[in-house]
Amino acid sequence: MKIKSCLITLGAGSTPLRTFLKILTNISEEVYIVHSQIDSSELSSFSNIHSYAIGYSSSSLMILRIYYYFILQLKFLKIILSIRRQINIFIFFIGGEGLILPSFFLRILGCRTVLMPGGWAHQVMQSTKDNLRIPFEFLMQLNIRLVDNLLLYSESLYSNQVRFSLSNKVIFVRRHYVDFEKFRKILSISDRDWIVGYIGRLSHEKGIMKLMESFLIAKTLMPTLRLYMIGEGRLRKLVEKTAAQNASSIRYFGSVPHDLVPEYLNKMKILLLPSTSEGLPNIMLEAMACGTPVFANPVGAIPDVITHKITGILLSSNIPKDIAHQLVSIVQNEEKLEQISNNAYEKAHQFFSYEQVLNEWAKLIFRLAQKGTS
Repeated sequence: MKIKSCLITLGAGSTPLRTFLKILTNISEEVYIVHSQIDSSELSSFSNIHSYAIGYSSSSLMILRIYYYFILQLKFLKIILSIRRQINIFIFFIGGEGLILPSFFLRILGCRTVLMPGGWAHQVMQSTKDNLRIPFEFLMQLNIRLVDNLLLYSESLYSNQVRFSLSNKVIFVRRHYVDFEKFRKILSISDRDWIVGYIGRLSHEKGIMKLMESFLIAKTLMPTLRLYMIGEGRLRKLVEKTAAQNASSIRYFGSVPHDLVPEYLNKMKILLLPSTSEGLPNIMLEAMACGTPVFANPVGAIPDVITHKITGILLSSNIPKDIAHQLVSIVQNEEKLEQISNNAYEKAHQFFSYEQVLNEWAKLIFRLAQKGTS
């Protein structure tokens, strides 16, 4: 059976989009991607993709946001209906949780649909105090009922958000993997300078402001400590200003090419991830593959991978002063850090290889697509 799949996404980040497309394009004869708010250059390296980009207007006014989102759903629906006869399976990916109009009509037409969220978007909306969080959560719960299956990569996502009556729809499947040829451990912890770092989006839910405050406190306790900040986002100006004011200890590199990320990870003794809302960050797995211990908030699927003081370090408090003291106490214990580094490296290689994940998805997509044509 030849698989022709359709990926539906709104605002997916470049890393989760690129890594999942590598899987999907390898198990599908053709992939149709209907998308908005993503960088189309991310699709250029794939030869069997048909891309349909949709423009999206935004506003700070609530009534206009609702109107624009409704119009966006109609645009998605128009394209999806025009290609539906060519598709075996429709996958609502990151940002697709609230797209109930396309989901509703695909259900009426008997098309096979699955929902695969990266995390729970309404939790991010809660952390940013978005007034549309509750309506969006309602749309998401409705969409879970409309699709044939809900694909989750972590039991923590299931237990927190999915109603018990919908448990028969849930399928657990990994989609995270690491390119071990690119992400390798080059330096041992003892050979690295006193550098801690952050790589990711510069936004409120990523805990950027708390991270900067915590580091400045830690710097008073350990003057040799330095911080590398890498990424783009709404808080860029704040990060640039703080780095300029503390030029001897904080360096901001902006966005760096993905091929250079292993080089920076191998310079760090610890990668900091103080997010208030997460799924399973790819950068965490890439850091582990480089032998860089991860110091993270125990949210989302992070505790599924990190065992405290064995394969990483989990924050015991969200108070900047407590974070600073915990950071300094662990970074000064190089022997323990080296143990964590080795354990993290082994775990990444044991559970997050591309071949393992590709094999799981090949079996799953074939089974789901067969049901859609039976």
